[in-house]
Amino acid sequence: MTRKTCEDYKKEDECDRYYSDDREYLCVYDDTAQKCKEKKCEELSKTECSKFEIWSNSDQDQNLETCAPFGDKCKIQKCSDFTSQDTCEKVTFSDKGYKCTFSSNQCTLSNCGSLKSNCGSFIPLDPLYKCVSYEDAEGCYTDQKDCEELSKGQCDLFNTEDNLEDTNGKRCVEEDGKCTLHSKNLEISALLLSLLLFLF
Repeated sequence: MTRKTCEDYKKEDECDRYYSDDREYLCVYDDTAQKCKEKKCEELSKTECSKFEIWSNSDQDQNLETCAPFGDKCKIQKCSDFTSQDTCEKVTFSDKGYKCTFSSNQCTLSNCGSLKSNCGSFIPLDPLYKCVSYEDAEGCYTDQKDCEELSKGQCDLFNTEDNLEDTNGKRCVEEDGKCTLHSKNLEISALLLSLLLFLF
């Protein structure tokens, strides 16, 4: 059986199924070609940088790198490479427990996992995540929020393919200004019921 190439994958959520030892190139979705392609971080436009996910297994936090905007393209950079607060605090990492923070004219890396207490003081850039404490141990870790924990206007962010699978197709919808899980079947039943009441 022939091993699939990156370009054999046609859907955006399939690109990460392709694995290569080459860390310079990653399999990312090409909007123009409408399929996955192997690309360097530097080949992506500034709006696509987050497609190039760099995962680190090192404890060298301050050297953690990300593919971030650089002019009209992207470049692999560290927090310390950013000089403006606006750029510094918008940079995203593959690991949601990391972000850059700007203080005293310096951009430094912050990590939820490095906190021993007061976990809620670390607010991940991705609204789907939170920094929480372990129940039976000291320290903090990053965890995904439940639908009900999301704020008004953020409910639909929860409806990823993985989450819909985990909730058996229940969608996170806004109801009375709050996010709540709803079954499609319930919505259809309610729609049919209101239609019947209208007809009779």
